[in-house]
Amino acid sequence: PAPPRAACGPPRAAAGCCRGVGSTATFNARGSRTRTRASSPSTRCRAMPPRVEDSDLLAGDVAVVWLFALTQKTASVALSPSFPGWLAPVAVDPESLAGFLGESTWLATTWIVVSAAIGGYELDDGVLGREEGEMREAVKGAALAWIAWAPVALFGLRWFERATGLRSSFPAGVTLGTVLGVMIAWRAFAKVVGLMGWWRPGRVKGEGEDDDWAFLFASLGGAAAVATGGALADFATRRLVEADLG
Repeated sequence: PAPPRAACGPPRAAAGCCRGVGSTATFNARGSRTRTRASSPSTRCRAMPPRVEDSDLLAGDVAVVWLFALTQKTASVALSPSFPGWLAPVAVDPESLAGFLGESTWLATTWIVVSAAIGGYELDDGVLGREEGEMREAVKGAALAWIAWAPVALFGLRWFERATGLRSSFPAGVTLGTVLGVMIAWRAFAKVVGLMGWWRPGRVKGEGEDDDWAFLFASLGGAAAVATGGALADFATRRLVEADLG
């Protein structure tokens, strides 16, 4: 007869058990890493609505997205032909402020909602967070969240411009593409670089660390290419619209 099936534990969702195979990463006092592959699939129940277990990551995501929007707005104002200079008296433009608040709120809110919906803030029961100390998993997690988030963010930014008449800091393609690079860098720091103490002097370099750095830089290069493609797409779209109106 077939062996009895493992129990799921306390019911946390109607979806039942989900199987997954992962790896665990242990760290010694010097920050080096040892990977072990789970010998059998781990069971996990996906809660609906999704659980928010990694509250520190959620708070960090909010701060990073908001700081990105603030930096982008500052750059937009500084590059404007009407910019009076850094030493000029401070004057708040109500329309510019309203545009910043609407844009930053939409970007941060949708990122959190979409990330939570795909389980981005749940800790894996079997491997205690498969992104912890794993550069490729951390980068992949940020990229998957961005893929799910970008269409929602793009739709909202377009609607915001049409409904209010306010302009975003930069074209939507530039904004979305840049967010990809920013979130990859942030997740890599939060999940790997900061967690493992790669910044500490005198630390013994872990196995595969050079490959992880190379993968991170290659991912950031890919994000830069996405941002460049978004900028070109926005430029071409605007030229076509202007040609049709002309």
